[in-house]
Amino acid sequence: MSLTFAGSLGDGGGRALAEALRLNTALMSLNLGFNHLFVGAGPALAESVHLNTTLTSLNLHRNCLGDGGGPWQRHCASTPS
Repeated sequence: MSLTFAGSLGDGGGRALAEALRLNTALMSLNLGFNHLFVGAGPALAESVHLNTTLTSLNLHRNCLGDGGGPWQRHCASTPS
């Protein structure tokens, strides 16, 4: 199952979505490109993706999550699945 969210989640919406991802057992692909996600949403998303065993694809294209994706993204990318 895949989901594309087109809108303006912002940091609050990003954190709320991160909380839902912790419970996810069906969603395999999530596109959050162009959703006005900023550094405030990064840590919650990273932790949720790290804990989620179902999600295999996450698109965060064109959000403002910090230079180089921010330290949270580097941590998430370096954590073995």
